[in-house]
Amino acid sequence: MQVKSSKYITENKPLFKKLVDSLLNEYEYASVLVTDSFGKSYSVSKSGINVTESPMTTSRGFVVKVYNAGSFAE
Repeated sequence: MQVKSSKYITENKPLFKKLVDSLLNEYEYASVLVTDSFGKSYSVSKSGINVTESPMTTSRGFVVKVYNAGSFAE
């Protein structure tokens, strides 16, 4: 199975890197987890099978995690 890279993540990677770099000025550890998943909708009938992109099952977002003085926060 071939995984298609996300245009959203690729285009915003410098921005996420800048965010982490900025957070590292205040925290001992900082990371960003980014997700961009695409859903599909399948319908089957006597006349055939239809597969389409489904905006209802698409997920996009990110979580920032920081650590300082023995505590993590997200």
